[in-house]
Amino acid sequence: MTAHSPFEIFSSNEMETKQLAYKLAEACPKGAVIALYGDLGSGKTVFCKAFISAKLLIDESEINSPTFVYLNSYDKENLSLHHFDLYRLKAEGDFADLGFEEYFYQDGICLVEWPDKALSFLPENRMEIELKHLKSGKRSIKVSFKGDFYADF
Repeated sequence: MTAHSPFEIFSSNEMETKQLAYKLAEACPKGAVIALYGDLGSGKTVFCKAFISAKLLIDESEINSPTFVYLNSYDKENLSLHHFDLYRLKAEGDFADLGFEEYFYQDGICLVEWPDKALSFLPENRMEIELKHLKSGKRSIKVSFKGDFYADF
């Protein structure tokens, strides 16, 4: 994979989705924003939990989905990781009202499920991951990079 080259993999099961999350977590720099797109049940939360677990070396049982609180933050040593689930937001203005934009410009890593609810607030430099159900029962996972931040990724 070269810098800025999008790629696609196909996942046959939850463990394969987690393995991609583990690999991306290992390489992901501080300050990254990762926007995760996909329908309900496409694997966004599975990916996020595996990513957080791998990056912070904590058990997945300690990681909760922020569906009802919008944001869960995890801190370990010198890294903060912020997991957003914006599914329940009604409009982009709600994101601004909650004061979440500042997290995108700190040294932590942000994982954002349902980023379409805050598109105008997302930084230009970000990773985008699109998860889709396929008729075969597999999932397509497309990863792309926006901006120069990921030139060395």
